[in-house]
Amino acid sequence: MESQRIWSRLRPLAVRSFFALSWVLLRYLFLVLLLAVLPFVTNEYQQYVINVSFVYVLVSVGYNVILGFAGQFAFANHAILAVGAYATALLSLRGLSVPLAIIVSALSGALVCMAMLIPALRLSRYYLAIATVSLGEAVRWILVNWYSVTGGPRGVRVPAVEAFGWVLSRPKEHYWLILPVVVGLVLLTNNLLRSGLGRALVAIRENPVVAQSLGIDLAFYRLVAFAWGGSLVGIAGGLLAIAVGFVSPESFGLAELVKHFTMIMIGGVGTMTGPVLGAVLVSLLSELLRSTLALQEMLFGLLLLAILLVVPDGMAGSLQRILGKRESLLRDL
Repeated sequence: MESQRIWSRLRPLAVRSFFALSWVLLRYLFLVLLLAVLPFVTNEYQQYVINVSFVYVLVSVGYNVILGFAGQFAFANHAILAVGAYATALLSLRGLSVPLAIIVSALSGALVCMAMLIPALRLSRYYLAIATVSLGEAVRWILVNWYSVTGGPRGVRVPAVEAFGWVLSRPKEHYWLILPVVVGLVLLTNNLLRSGLGRALVAIRENPVVAQSLGIDLAFYRLVAFAWGGSLVGIAGGLLAIAVGFVSPESFGLAELVKHFTMIMIGGVGTMTGPVLGAVLVSLLSELLRSTLALQEMLFGLLLLAILLVVPDGMAGSLQRILGKRESLLRDL
């Protein structure tokens, strides 16, 4: 009798848990099938746009680690992307395999990003922003003027690359390289930010003085955030060089930095879903408005202003509120 009473109380919870778990599994299964089918239902141009969107997802996630979670106003992300792209492009020209070139891009991006830690330890907010923008422009100046290595304003054309014995020369072939790298690193970053590392970074972002009083080493955790965020953006630079097939200093100006900032602000800064949504949306808009650069920059500015005024927590925050209301309605039913 007692067991029946307990089961009658637990049965609704068990049923809800079963349906909730089934819904989650179905969503993941649908996502996996969608990603697997994409190259078979798109043409080469559409696949190229998808590849670039995926690369910018990694750019946005990496930048979000520094700006969103660590709370550091570092604005040299375009320079880190450029260093990663040039590292892969130049090493591919010399016959190095893609995995090794991508590893070098990750290390290069991490080193450039860690160089920003020097002003970050002494400066904060707007002063740090000015210092890092200057650092980013200094990197671009080197790319423009170091003719013997970077080719100067002419840029570098990336040849067809080889990975694990396969020659990758078309967007549909690039996809099978970009997809696992991006998905794997985004999931890994998500797990890291859900751990004690993520909680420490959020504590530093909210109040560095209180965080330090709790025994959190500010310099160490900032170093980890800059190194990991920089390595993600460096890897994204390498993948971008492969996807586009050409790199030049012109592609990594301040307009590129504004694009990165717009991605995480529109998506939702300090979240994991937001940078993904923002990167996909901004990448698609960039491609649609590719022939009108002035209109593109104006639209990004208006979008950024609208998001800050109407939904300051971005697309991720709005989506969370909608889903929260839906779950509340389901519970009421």
